[in-house]
Amino acid sequence: MPAGELLRSMGAGVVRFDHLDRADVARLGGRPRAVRPSWLIEVPHGFDTYAAVQCSAHKRFASQLRKHRKLHREHEVVVVTDDRDPRSVELLRRWKSAQYRRTSRRDRFAVPWIDRLVRDLLVRHDGHVRAELASLRVDGQVVAVHLGLRRGGRLVSWFPAYDPAAAALSPGSALFFSLAATHGNRIIDLGKGDEAFKQAMANATETVAEVDLWRPSPAALGHAAVRLPPSLAERAVLSSPPARRAARSALLAVGRLRSARGDGRPYDQGQPPSPTGL
Repeated sequence: MPAGELLRSMGAGVVRFDHLDRADVARLGGRPRAVRPSWLIEVPHGFDTYAAVQCSAHKRFASQLRKHRKLHREHEVVVVTDDRDPRSVELLRRWKSAQYRRTSRRDRFAVPWIDRLVRDLLVRHDGHVRAELASLRVDGQVVAVHLGLRRGGRLVSWFPAYDPAAAALSPGSALFFSLAATHGNRIIDLGKGDEAFKQAMANATETVAEVDLWRPSPAALGHAAVRLPPSLAERAVLSSPPARRAARSALLAVGRLRSARGDGRPYDQGQPPSPTGL
C-alpha cells in the first residue's frame, strides 16, 4: 500500500517509524532518514549451543551467564512467560517511569494514550501480533518484568524493567537469559542501539530503517517545523561516538537531579515508543 493511501486510511498526516524493515520501506514508497542494525538473539539449536558460542566471543556475556547460574543455585527462580497479573503491569510502569527519570528521557507511561495503548494490547489476544508480559520472580518476589510483542516464534523487546533494589542480582540480564531459554522463542529482537548488553547477547543483526511518511496536510507541516531541527541534531550526535558518550553522561546527570526531586513529568506528549525502546 502506498504511503499516501495508508495515511489517508488512518486519518493521519505523518507516521514515524524507527524500526521499519527495508523491504517495507520500498513497498510504502518512503525514504529512510537513517539505517541501523537491530540486534537479534537467535536460538535455532537451543540455549546451550547459543550460550557456548557467545561465551567464547564475549567476556561480558560469560560474566553475566555465571551470575545467572549462581542466581539459580542460590535462590528459587521462577519465570512466568505469559503473566496476566495486573500487579506485574503496575510494577513495569513504576520501574520504567523511574528509569526514564534517571536517564532524563521522556516518560512514555506519563502520556495517557500510550498508557492506554499498552493496557489495550495486554487484553487483546487475537490477530497475528500480540503483547506478551513476562516476569522473573526470585524467592517469590518479582524483580524484573518484560513487555514484548510476539508473532509466532519471534519476540520483539519493547519495555524491559527491573527493580533497582535487586540490581546486585542482575535481574534484567537474568530475565533475557530466561527468555532466550524459553521453548518457542526462536528469535528475540533487542532492537537498535549501542548498549553493551545488546551487543553481548546478540548473535545476529538485521537492518532497520527510520522513516517519516507524510501526506500534504497542516499536521505534516507542523511536524516538519517542530521535529526537523531536533532530528538533524540527534543524527549528528548519534553519528559520533564521543558526542554520544558526552550526551549520555549529560542525560544521566540531569536524570539524577530529576530523580532526587521526584520530577516525573514528561518533556512533551511526544512520539509513541518504538517496539524496542529501552
